[in-house]
Amino acid sequence: MRGPLNLLPGLYLSVMDNASYYFFTGGGTVLTAIEQGSPYGLKPVQALMESKKK
Repeated sequence: MRGPLNLLPGLYLSVMDNASYYFFTGGGTVLTAIEQGSPYGLKPVQALMESKKK
């Protein structure tokens, strides 16, 4: 699997400490959503939903 550092090194390095960016890499996230029965309990999804309200 190729991550953001391999695919977009310039962007990744320029924003890796910027709280406005979030790189979703998966990891165990999909499995967690399946186990929970919904993606809405995941912190990245909650953050996106909150930012949409603003």
